[in-house]
Amino acid sequence: MKQYGLTEEEASNKLREIISSAWKDVNEEWLKVPIFSRHLLTRVVNLDRTLEVIYEYGDGYTNAQHLKDHIVGLFVNPIPMEE
Repeated sequence: MKQYGLTEEEASNKLREIISSAWKDVNEEWLKVPIFSRHLLTRVVNLDRTLEVIYEYGDGYTNAQHLKDHIVGLFVNPIPMEE
């Protein structure tokens, strides 16, 4: 950040652009005919999604309050689904 003379906000915005571009690449490749097993690719993409949720608002591994909110929302207070 300092070596390029950017503010923290400018650096954060640039990282968001890079992440957005990377997700576009992942989704584009997902739609192509895979040379690997679709099951393997599903696990890799799901790992990416999990990491994005964990680190979206900072270090979610160390400060896991927002993860707790996600887990409570998914398992303790789930949205009822009618069949």
